[in-house]
Amino acid sequence: MGTCLRRDAAWKAYHAKKMVRLDPVEQDPFKLDIAEAERAASLQFRAGSCIEAGELVQRELDPRKFATESDKGWFVQVAATYLHAADPSRAQEMQRKAHEWNRSLFRPSLGFAIRK
Repeated sequence: MGTCLRRDAAWKAYHAKKMVRLDPVEQDPFKLDIAEAERAASLQFRAGSCIEAGELVQRELDPRKFATESDKGWFVQVAATYLHAADPSRAQEMQRKAHEWNRSLFRPSLGFAIRK
């Protein structure tokens, strides 16, 4: 690590040699759209627009777009986190749904149903 941080000449040559061999990665527009929506929601939340940030996540990162239930749950939890400051009861209901999709997420304070 120190060799890299000191920008050792041998390290730089090794790094350049390895980087030249890499194939360019094709950008995934779906992932870029997700990142853009997450950033926009985060900026709105930081500006004090809790409801707008949560609704932006719900609208732009609609759970139906995701293949896995764990991803669906994650983005519903993000929306619930933003909405909690303005509407805790609505946020808790969303968190319940998020936890149904992804059991690794936070449990809602109102409880949840256990399925076999």
